[in-house]
Amino acid sequence: KLRLLVVLKFRFQKRPSGDPHALIPVRLINPSNNFVFDANALMDCGASKNLFPASVAEILGIKDIADTEWSSQKFGDASGRIMIGYPHKVIIEIGGSHRFETMVYFSNDVHRGALLLGINGFFNHFVIKIDAGRDSIELTPVAFKK
Repeated sequence: KLRLLVVLKFRFQKRPSGDPHALIPVRLINPSNNFVFDANALMDCGASKNLFPASVAEILGIKDIADTEWSSQKFGDASGRIMIGYPHKVIIEIGGSHRFETMVYFSNDVHRGALLLGINGFFNHFVIKIDAGRDSIELTPVAFKK
């Protein structure tokens, strides 16, 4: 039985300063109502989990981010500021074809434009190749054992 190897390819996006930024287009889907949010999110290997602002949860139809069956978690940023995130299961779609269910933490303390894809919940779903010299990012989905 042949199995197709899917490799999702992206280019680094440039900041106004010209510095490369590992932003990739993502679609978040709320599995309970199929509401959708499309954006560019930052692949952040310094983030332990996926962390998005509460405004994204509102777009996805999550009325109260604190109303969740899982425990909240504290996050810290580089300045030492502490933020509280509330986990919710969402579906992330990458490249218009690859989907997986994962946990995203939503926070009222996160800046509106900070859409962070972290180690647990994003990176662990892929083998990732970053070639800064060629401004390229390649994501190869990994199969999980259930």
